[in-house]
Amino acid sequence: MVVEDVTPPAPVRLCCGQRHRGVQCPDGLVMCCVCFDRFQVHLLNRDVAGTLENVCKGCAEQVGR
Repeated sequence: MVVEDVTPPAPVRLCCGQRHRGVQCPDGLVMCCVCFDRFQVHLLNRDVAGTLENVCKGCAEQVGR
């Protein structure tokens, strides 16, 4: 008996036009959900608990975070 892989392919993401799962693109960049520019992960904002947000530091500063 042969078991087939039934996992659907990763979706094509708007951030880079490539198939991948999760927010980080194959080239290592992520997209800010406010300005839609792409940044390196270390340029994302952290909340008061230190958790990464899906907002770049520049957009977070503009909204007073």
